[in-house]
Amino acid sequence: MGFISVSLTARYLGAELFGTLSLALAFTGIFGIFSDLGLNTLTVREVARDKSLVSKYVGNVAVMRVIFATVTFGIIALIAVLLGYPLQTIYVICIVALSVVFTSLVNMYNSIFQAFEKMQYHAIGIILYSALFLSGVAIAVKLGLDVLVFASLYVLAGAIVLIYSWAVFQSKFSSVHLEIDRAFWRSTIQMALPFALTNIFVTVYYWIDSILLSVMKGMEVVGWYNAAYRLMSVLMIFPVVVNLAILPAMSRFYVEAKASLLLTRDIVFRYMVLISVPMGIAVTFLADDIISFIFGAGFTNSIIALEILVWSSVFIFIGSPIARFLESSNRQLTITKIAIICVVVNVALNLILIPLFGLVAASVVTVATEAVSFLLLFYVSKVVTMKRLAHSVPAAGKIAVASALMAVTFLSFHSFNHVLVTLAAICIYIVACYATGLIGKADISLFTQFLRLGGDQK
Repeated sequence: MGFISVSLTARYLGAELFGTLSLALAFTGIFGIFSDLGLNTLTVREVARDKSLVSKYVGNVAVMRVIFATVTFGIIALIAVLLGYPLQTIYVICIVALSVVFTSLVNMYNSIFQAFEKMQYHAIGIILYSALFLSGVAIAVKLGLDVLVFASLYVLAGAIVLIYSWAVFQSKFSSVHLEIDRAFWRSTIQMALPFALTNIFVTVYYWIDSILLSVMKGMEVVGWYNAAYRLMSVLMIFPVVVNLAILPAMSRFYVEAKASLLLTRDIVFRYMVLISVPMGIAVTFLADDIISFIFGAGFTNSIIALEILVWSSVFIFIGSPIARFLESSNRQLTITKIAIICVVVNVALNLILIPLFGLVAASVVTVATEAVSFLLLFYVSKVVTMKRLAHSVPAAGKIAVASALMAVTFLSFHSFNHVLVTLAAICIYIVACYATGLIGKADISLFTQFLRLGGDQK
């Protein structure tokens, strides 16, 4: 539904107004992190270890979040005015920024659902939000409404999902009793600070390119760039879902079973590599079709951005289980240091290269930043030690062979029906993985158990 919403919005508004809306999301993304300050991840980790803390965290964190979100809204509005954007752009930014108040509280409840590993409630909230937003987009397009209405949809959908999340928490978990425990606030903020710093720096290098493009190249370029960038958000659904699932489990394993913690990290890392590399190859070859089908002829400049940006998603895929491993192991300060390095690299390169090469530079810098992040995570977590290197190098070679066969399939049959070629390329990749031993009976057994468990839960 999010995929369809982005497509309809971009096609209807056009590159320039879609760029304006994307700029508002960039502002909200960068400064909205101050409404959280690392409380989400900390809440998941601590409540997953001790469920009796749920009322204490919700009662205090709710008050903290309202204060933080209100201050954040004021900061966003002030900066938008100081940067001298047109009045309509300022209105759009302020309306989208208002949604921070609602989404901040929704995220608080979602952190509790995640800590208890009751992800069905989180999932229903996501579906509800997407359905409301898509319905609003369809109505706005049908009635020919302006960009301010599209901005308001973020507020409306966020408010309704907050009501849903509150109702679920009240009925399934505990009643909300607001409190201000100053000692708890001090200790919680101190523990959350490394998470907050990490989120701030990661969010800056995630969104700063859109703001720099708006200042240096104009809203139309922002629209082209964000058309490709928003497609990356669709691809990121998979690692986001996996991260939500593994963090509470890994947090428990850190206390109860260190061997299970390492095993979880290694298994998820392996599957992320196997999934993300062919995804990168497929999107690179199909970028023209994807952009034309979703956004139309007005976004042809987005094709090259998508071809490049998809590889940033590959690095995010394979780096995410390592980051969750460090978070669950109380090594969040290590991630903060990595994030600082990445934001310096990202901002410096963008300032130098965007004036020269526009959205291509922004795309390349995004990939370079995620590559640096992954390499540093890989190094500090010692995923591959000298003892295991002998096993890892052949595995990397096998993945390279399977990926090369997939790429050759696309290159050899690019003039044929692209849907059929894609299916054939995926089949060849899977067969190559099985033939080389990358996928074995244990993987098939695990997948079968997963499907059986899902069926039993239904």
